[in-house]
Amino acid sequence: MDQSTTTDKWDRDYYSNILGGKVLFESDNALRTNSQGSKIVTSLSKPSSTFNTEFSAAMVKMSKLNVLTGSSGQIRTKCNMVN
Repeated sequence: MDQSTTTDKWDRDYYSNILGGKVLFESDNALRTNSQGSKIVTSLSKPSSTFNTEFSAAMVKMSKLNVLTGSSGQIRTKCNMVN
């Protein structure tokens, strides 16, 4: 994975690396080879992208989730299904 431009932050270069085939995981590469994913990756890789705004909004939204812990929660064997 090419980390030559930014090594200590999460930014839009992640998407540029995907477009260049510089990925670590097959799931990242799938974003490039899927038509819908490719549109999103291309859009977010541009200097004028809304990456920072969208990422910030997603982090705020995730912080409002009520995470269940201990005996109140569960580790799912399939992410999209309750055990």
